[in-house]
Amino acid sequence: MKKEYIITNEEMTEKGLDLNEYALDGTKVPAIINRGLDISVTRCCHLNDSFLGEKSVEKALDENPELVDAFKKLQYNIIYNLVFTATDDPVDVYIDTIIVHELGWGKINGFQKGIYYKNY
Repeated sequence: MKKEYIITNEEMTEKGLDLNEYALDGTKVPAIINRGLDISVTRCCHLNDSFLGEKSVEKALDENPELVDAFKKLQYNIIYNLVFTATDDPVDVYIDTIIVHELGWGKINGFQKGIYYKNY
């Protein structure tokens, strides 16, 4: 993935989350960011069956540079959830909303758009 598509700790700090305060040491910050990127790509592939992996997501960002900020927002929110929620899964409804509505990547089987949650 191109560096300009990956959120940096400096960008995260501007939004209020400095990973240096939460990582065991400063050398772990890139690992946390890479984990957030991996989860972001995987979730995008889950919600859009035309994406086959990181290269597909990168190509979509190359073709639509106006989506880079939304993709970084996605990464930020996943990392935030990794740091602050005690669950095993950092993906929540808000994460899917970013992918579906801000990135416009919620497409499964070529005709389903959007994602719907059933309240139980």
